[in-house]
Order: sequence, then structure tokens, then C-alpha cells
Amino acid sequence: MSVVGIALCGMDSQTDDATATELARAMVGTLDGLLGTVESAERIVAASMALRAARIDQLRLWSEAMAAVEGGARTGVGAGAASGWTADVRGRRELVFELACALRVPEGTADRLIAESRRLVHELPATFAALRDGEIAYRHAQVIVDQTATLPVEACAAFEEAVLPFAKHLTPAKFTGVARKKRESLHAESITERRTAAIEERRVWVDPQPDGMAYLTAYLGAELAVAAYGRLTDIAAGQNDPDDKRTLAQKRADVLGDLLIDGDTCAGGGVVAGSRADSGAGADSGAGANSGAGAGGTGHGIRAKVLVTVPVMTLLGEAEQPANLEGYGPIDPQLARQLTANAPGFTRVLTDPVTSAILDYDRTRYVVPKTSVSCCACATRRAGRRDATGSRCTARSTTASTGHSAARRASAIWRTSASATTI
Repeated sequence: MSVVGIALCGMDSQTDDATATELARAMVGTLDGLLGTVESAERIVAASMALRAARIDQLRLWSEAMAAVEGGARTGVGAGAASGWTADVRGRRELVFELACALRVPEGTADRLIAESRRLVHELPATFAALRDGEIAYRHAQVIVDQTATLPVEACAAFEEAVLPFAKHLTPAKFTGVARKKRESLHAESITERRTAAIEERRVWVDPQPDGMAYLTAYLGAELAVAAYGRLTDIAAGQNDPDDKRTLAQKRADVLGDLLIDGDTCAGGGVVAGSRADSGAGADSGAGANSGAGAGGTGHGIRAKVLVTVPVMTLLGEAEQPANLEGYGPIDPQLARQLTANAPGFTRVLTDPVTSAILDYDRTRYVVPKTSVSCCACATRRAGRRDATGSRCTARSTTASTGHSAARRASAIWRTSASATTI
């Protein structure tokens, strides 16, 4: 029996209030002490992670020095150098292998640790110091490393100064959202230019896993990913058979397999409303050809939905502030305007200009008039011609095709964000 259990068993109805109060205070004090011990242990873990990063970087430097000595001792170009297996390459591979064995982690993880350690020690000193002092966890440090990976070196210090205070009191998941938004404001390239480059890397791959399983991963535009995930969720949530013991996550995975392998989740084998096969006439209205009551399947009539907050001035083409895609984060202004032009409606939201907190919400849903569609198109062209601020859009051909494709397959519910103005 625990100490607390013994103390409670020792009390009876005759115990006076003073004794009970003293016991309660003692128990609360013990609880606080244990919690403080846990917090101290967490700080020690963070400091240990900083020490590990410093030692891993020393290993890297020593390995590179050894490779330089080995390469200098050789004369001429050997067979290894001719084939690309130089002393530097060989030294790096040996370092990764040795570190993976020492830490009992995959070689890919070891390689990532080496890169993270180098950046923490040499490029992110404030983050390294906060980790060493136990003010942040290693996961927070990883977020900062990831978000600064493509930032100009001269912008890293300003980024650290801006986000580190948040890292000290937010969870890693919430901190990631804050860091991503701050990164957008500090990046030298516009979000539109970066999306243009990133969209060229879109792909799908399979990662085999144990026990006959595998990950099917798709790297694609954020608006497509969020809309597709939302549609999977809607279809899965609509499968309400009381004898079905599957979880929502399992249903979601089964629906994905059905749609990709069979092209439909419907018993009748028809075309799912909103699918690529149903993207012709009438698709934008939200009622596909097979969305009637007689469709006979859970996939019919369920359209993908995305929720995006677009600043008014961005919508009008007078500013290039990124919009916000719910469930993802910032998206480029041109894509936001293109999707707005095809949205069936929008609602008005008043937000705080600093914290983005919602101050007022208009529950009326407005239909997008044809004049607004023309306005969005003109705003996109006007933003594309702007060159004085360096925010010229270079992504018209790539993102336009992606945006219109998304509009055919996804009905969008739009919130228009405004600091002091509503439309």
C-alpha cells in the first residue's frame, strides 16, 4: 500500500479538521515536489541533447580532418576518386555508420542528426543555448532547424529572436504553426516563388514497413492534400453500420484504398461525385451527375471541402499577404485568389491584425457573384504585373493549372479575414 493510502486508512471520523488540513497540505507539497523533480529531469534531458549535438559535431569535424589527411597522402587520382568514392565521401559514410551503430538508430536518422547538430552549433547559437539551458526541448530545436533550412543565413538570427520566446511555453505542435508563419514573413523569396519550385517536386512513393504493411505517401499541393483528407474523413464518417467495429482512422484508410484501386466506394460501381471522372459540366455546383438518392454508395454526393482565410487586400490584389489554409497554414496569395474565383460562397470574419484571433464572425453565407470572379481574375493579373515590391508572381502556369483542378474537385468554404474592413 502507498504512503498516501496508509495515511488515509489511518484517518477515521474522529480526526479533527486541523489534522486533515495539515495532511492535505503535506500531500500537496509532496505533489509539487515530485512535479518539480520531473521538470528538473526534463531540463537535464534537454541539456543532454545539447551535449550530444556538440559531440556529434565534433565527431563530424574530426572525421573531415581525417579525410583531408587521407586525401592529402594520396598522389594522383586513384580509382576511388574517379568513381566518386573519394576520401571525403568514404569518411562521411563511415561516420554515419559508426554513429548509427553507437546510437542504435537507422543510418538515415544518424545522417539527419549530424546535419542538425552542425546547424545548431554553428548557425543557430541562440537555439543551442536555450537547449543547453533546458529552456526548450529537442523537438522545439528541431522545428527551428527545419524552418530555417531554406532561410537565408542572415535571416536566421532574426527568426530565432522572434520565435524562441514561443518555444519556451508552447507545445512542439503549436510552436510549429507559429514558426511557419514567422518564416513566411522573413523569407527573401515570396511564398508564390517557393511554391512554384516546390510543386515541381510533387510525387508519390511507397515506404515498406514490417508485418505486411507499407506507407503510401503523396507530396502534393497543400490545398489538394487538405481537401482530399477532408473528403476521406467525410466518406468514412458516413459509414454508420452499427456492426462495423472499425475506427474512423481504419475507415479512412479503407476508403482511400477503395477509391484508388476501384475508383469508387459505391456498391453500384458508379462515378463518385466530385471525382476526376465527374469533373465535367455541373461539377462546380456541388451536385455531381451521380449524387442523387439512387446512387447507392457512401461516396456519392460527398465533395471535398477546404477552409481558407484570405485577407481582404490580398483578395483585391492590393497586397501579397499569404492566406491561411485551415489544417495546413500559409498558402500563396495567387492560389488563394484563383480558388476564391471558383468558390461557391464565403463568410465574413473580423480578426485581430496581430494575433489573428477571431473577433467577430458573420454566420451569413454569401454567394460569390460573377463580378467578384472577374475582380479576382483582375487582381491576379494586377499582382502579376507588380514589380516594385519584388512580389511579382512567377507561378502562373503551374499554380493556375493546380488551382483550377482543385476547384473542379473541391467546393471551398471561404472566410475573408479583415483587420478593420469587411466586404
